[in-house]
Amino acid sequence: MSTVTINAAQNEVPEVPDFKDPADISSYVQDLSATVTDLADNIASVAYAVDAGITISSTFPPTNTTTTGTVTLEGGTAGTTYEVHGTFTFASGKVRKRSFKVRVENR
Repeated sequence: MSTVTINAAQNEVPEVPDFKDPADISSYVQDLSATVTDLADNIASVAYAVDAGITISSTFPPTNTTTTGTVTLEGGTAGTTYEVHGTFTFASGKVRKRSFKVRVENR
């Protein structure tokens, strides 16, 4: 299983620089350190949603720390780019949404 860290900037939807093979189980860490600092708050929970065709792992469900959210993805169709959407709830009750794209290709 591979892990990729993504800087979760507010106004962009970055594409992960490396692609995912359909057979891979890959984890993606969204780093919201800058947002945590700006809000003077901590992440309390995270929930993820994905485009149809790729799956959030039930074996490795989403997790968070006070500054990051992690989602593990399985499957996908080669030649397809999927959007992954994270909803981060902070200790104060504030909510921030951050997304990224994952391209699936055969290795």
